[in-house]
Amino acid sequence: MLILMEGLPGVGKSTNSGLLFRQFERHGFKTRWVHELDRPHPVLFFQESHFKMNEYHNWKTRHNLSTSLIEKFATIREESVGFDLLELSWNYKAALSEMAFNELQERDVWKFSLDEYIKAALEK
Repeated sequence: MLILMEGLPGVGKSTNSGLLFRQFERHGFKTRWVHELDRPHPVLFFQESHFKMNEYHNWKTRHNLSTSLIEKFATIREESVGFDLLELSWNYKAALSEMAFNELQERDVWKFSLDEYIKAALEK
């Protein structure tokens, strides 16, 4: 089950979703509460770079990057890999070459066609 709450700032979305969360937990339901600003967000894209798996492997090889380094800032899914560009620039940018980081920025989902965006969003 997925419950989404929308509304203007200050109308009680966080308060009410927190109450629902606690009630579901008390009744034995496995629950997860996600705030709209959580990073990485499980369904929203903020500033996120997105590669199909083969594109990711090519990028990693071209820039001679180790898997152990990338796993610190990549979200590896079944068919794709995502990079939170803000998190990366705040905490890990020094670990990448400027060229590698620029390529990630070029794969920002906001630059995708609608069809590419839909496919990426559905997998996420």
